Amino acid sequence: MNILIGVLGTIALWCVKHMKAIQLVRERILYPGLVKGSNPQPKFSAMDKRTIVPQETSREREKEEIRILFRGNGTLYYSDIVRKLGIGLRTVVEICDELKAAGEIALDERI
Repeated sequence: MNILIGVLGTIALWCVKHMKAIQLVRERILYPGLVKGSNPQPKFSAMDKRTIVPQETSREREKEEIRILFRGNGTLYYSDIVRKLGIGLRTVVEICDELKAAGEIALDERI
């Protein structure tokens, strides 16, 4: 038992003693070319693989996408449109109300 405590104590002392060196090696791997006082950026990041860019759409384009969706699917719930097109619920409801007023779509009375 005393040997085990001695070994664990030695390992702990070694880790404390070499922590700064371990940290420097880690920083050199993650932040190559680091200049003292600079703002380092990680070598790899989650955003390297996929960058999300907001899609700019106009109301008319959204309205046309909803028209196309109705042509291909028939009866749709608001949630179907939101899920398939990624348009906000409020916008979907407003556009569908406009399309209903224009007589382009109608409520399904069976539902």
